Parts: sequence; C-alpha cells; structure tokens
Amino acid sequence: VQEPAKYSDNSNSWLTMISVTTARSCLRSTRGRIWSSCLIHGRKDLNYRRQLPTTSARSVSTWRNRLSQFFGQMFIGDDRSDPRKVVERRYLYFALMALRLRELRLDPALSHLTTSELRLKCVDELDSRGIDRTSNTGLRASYHDIITPQLEFVLETFREVDEKLFGNAMDESLTPPDPLESVDIGMLKDMLQEEQALTLDELANVRMNQQQANDEDEVASKEVFSAQTAFLRTKYSAIVTLLEYHGIPVEKGTDDGINNSGMSTGEKGDVELDAFGTDTSSVSDQNLQLIRGYQTLNICRSSFIRKELGYSIICLRSMSGGKGGRGVFVDGHAQMGDLMSFQPGDVWAKEHLMVDTPDIAHHFQEEEDDCHISIRFDEFVLDSRKSPVTVLTQEGSFNPWALGHMVNHPNKNSWPNCQSIMLDYPDDLSRELSAYIPNSYARPPTWRTNIFDARGSMLMHGMCLLARRDCSNEELFYDYRLQIEETPAWYHPVVYDDEVLDKDPVVFFGKHRRTQGMEDDED
Repeated sequence: VQEPAKYSDNSNSWLTMISVTTARSCLRSTRGRIWSSCLIHGRKDLNYRRQLPTTSARSVSTWRNRLSQFFGQMFIGDDRSDPRKVVERRYLYFALMALRLRELRLDPALSHLTTSELRLKCVDELDSRGIDRTSNTGLRASYHDIITPQLEFVLETFREVDEKLFGNAMDESLTPPDPLESVDIGMLKDMLQEEQALTLDELANVRMNQQQANDEDEVASKEVFSAQTAFLRTKYSAIVTLLEYHGIPVEKGTDDGINNSGMSTGEKGDVELDAFGTDTSSVSDQNLQLIRGYQTLNICRSSFIRKELGYSIICLRSMSGGKGGRGVFVDGHAQMGDLMSFQPGDVWAKEHLMVDTPDIAHHFQEEEDDCHISIRFDEFVLDSRKSPVTVLTQEGSFNPWALGHMVNHPNKNSWPNCQSIMLDYPDDLSRELSAYIPNSYARPPTWRTNIFDARGSMLMHGMCLLARRDCSNEELFYDYRLQIEETPAWYHPVVYDDEVLDKDPVVFFGKHRRTQGMEDDED
C-alpha cells in the first residue's frame, strides 16, 4: 500500500515543512531566506494561461465545522502527537501554501509584486488565519475550499474540448457511446501533423537554450534542458508512429537524437517497445489497430487541453531507466500547485475493509501490482490495479488525465516533482462534469463515513497529483512511500532530511494489511 509523501528538494526547499508561524519569522532571517530562496521558480509571463477563477482563502468558522472538529478530535486523536496526523499536517501545509501562492501568481492585480513578495504575502495570509492552530479536519476543509475552483475549471475544460472533438455525440449523451466512431478522423490527422511541426519547433528552441546554458555552464539548466529534450524526442517518435499508422507520409526529423522509427528496446534488448511504452510484439494486429486509434485520440485531446490550460499530460515510454515501460509526462508548462493528474480506480471505505470477509480478502490477495493501491490519510483506499491506461474514453471514466496510477517513483538520489493528496468531488458538481470522475465506490459508504467531515456529504472520495514546483515538458514522479515488507529492487526511499518524514513509514491501515494475509503491526 502506498502513501503519498512530503519531500525536501535541493532546488525547491519547502517552507511548509515547518509550521507557518515558524516559517513567517524564519523568512525574515538569513536562514529563512535560504529555506525560501528556491520555493518557486519565478515566471514573468503568465499570459499563455487562461485566467483561472480564484477564491479568497477563508477560515473554517461555521458551527458545523467547529462541532465536527471538536468531536472529531475526541474520537480520532491528537493532530500534533499522532505520527500519522503529524505527517498529514505536513502534506496539508504544502498544499495550502502551493495552491494559495498559485492563486496570487495568477492575480493580475498583484503582477507588480516579485515572487519573493508573493511568498511573504502567502505566508502572512496563512499565519493570520491561525493555520498552525487549526485541526487536521479544518485544514482538509480549507484545502478543499481552495482547490475546488481549480478542479471545476479543469473539468469544464475537459468538457469544452470533448464538445469540439465529438460534436453532436456529446449533446445527445454525457459521453459518446463509441468515441472512435464519433470523432472526425480527418481532423485528428491534421492535428497530429500540427503537433509534429510544433514538437520540432520546440526541440529547436530547447537546443538553442541549451547551448546558451552550456556557454554559461549552468549545471541545473543543463539537467532541465536534457529532460525536456528527451521528452520532446519521445513525443515526436510517438507522433511519427501514429502518422505512419494512418498512412501519412512523414518528413523525418533532422535532430540526431530523434528515433524516427518510434521503437526502443528493453533493458535486455529482447523486448521491443514503441514510444508509448507498449510491447507491440505481444499485441494482435486487431488490438493494435484499436490501441493506435485511442492513442491518436489521447494525443489530440491533450493538444486541445494544452491550448486552453497551457499544459496537459500524456502517457509515453518512461525515461526513468530500468526496463522502460510507461510514464506520465507534462506536455507544456505547469506551475506549482497545478492539478497534474487524477488517481483512478475503485474506492474502498475503511468501514468495509475492517470486516474480514472472504470476498474482500480474496480481492486484495489477487496477484496484481500492489503499487497501484493507494491510501488516503482518512483511510479510504483507492484500487487502481484494473484502471485503463490507453482507453480513457469509456463510460464511467471519461477523464483524459486519469493517469495518476501510471506516474513513476523517482530514481535513486532524485526528488519527485508531484505530490499525491486526497481530492473530494463536491456533491453539487454538475451531471456533465461528474462524467469525468475516474472513481466509483466498490461498496457504497454508510452515513458514518462523513459524520466527522467538516464539509459534509460529497459525491466521491478521490486522489490527485499536485505539482510541487514549476514543471515544463518533463516526466512526472511522486514518492510511493511503499509500506510493504519486501520492496521491489527499483524502489529507493526518498530522503527528506526531515526528522518526521525520514522515520520508518507510518502504518496508516494495519487492519487493511491483515486482510491481505498480513499481521497487524504493533503501535
């Protein structure tokens, strides 16, 4: 079972790893400036992004919230002594800081302020709200207050894009019954050719910028440009693969590093992977045709979304080493606090997993990848083991960003650029936008599920990935924090240089581990 984690990046040290109250005074000291000097990469030009709706940060003050927090504290323990709750506070501090700073950066009225001034303003706002004295329940409510507008905006963008792609088919139903039959294939082919040209232009720009970085001997910049170049070359190879499938003549790229065949080999050289990370030798011709059709649709949906938001995500062959396989990449430019992907799959409430019934025990003992089972801090479990990767247009999950389960763990001695965190879909979400929720309850939760939740009822419990820093044309990673006795050879724990987060992994759900045939860990 994996739990998303907090980390300290050598190029992005997070103020939220300490209390906001301490951070506020720390910022005004020399040591504090070191902590915050690389909190976020400044960006002068934000005009490429559509202006997103903002929400002012507000405290949890209703009688229902206060009552929920009071009784919740009585039943669920001290937020400042329980190890699990202490770690959760770190995650929520980061999320609130990142999301609020993101809003400030997008506010035209604050465009005259420097990045450092925006950081201080963000810290002052959170400190004035007494966030360090707020319970975890209150922090969750504040987090969802600030992320919900962004969530709704992203889902609305998905809907607008699909209305362009599928036309009347979207008017007649929430989702087209046969996406490949409902879309204009000629339009998709034109979009692929446009994407090919744009990718070559971006590669040329990166090469030019990389040459300037070489002249100035900036090591960090070299690493960034190297990652961008690798992504763009893989993306180009993927587009070439699709163009050739559709019978469109391809003008080969002049970049020496481009693999125009779109194929690669695995670690031992005996597995042939295409640019999407697919082993084509093990797929029948009929299935390969369907796969290419959906891959074409995914690339084009992503292109439309990128034009609206400034970035999107796509699934391609991973560059993280090892045997290759798939990875998820940001296509475009996202900033810290942006939603990066959604975690798909069945949702299990704790109340059901606490019962050792044979069917539940059998379900979690199936020989599937345990790394695709995630757990929230409130002990809801998401099972993504059977979630799709290529067919992202099926009924019940029409979300083009439902790829969180394909995001890889970072390599040894490297840091994640994303963080996984809970995401609750509000119960007033429109019927059209609800079609993009990539989750469903394995068993309906009972009334006890939300009794101590300050936000009351919700449509669905889920999880998402937030950008921990500005990301541009690169692969996404987040810390799995695996909580299993024997970890895979590729797994290396992320070192945080933090006394709380570097301790042994917190056991979040011992009872669930026992249903998998494992003994409960002692507290």
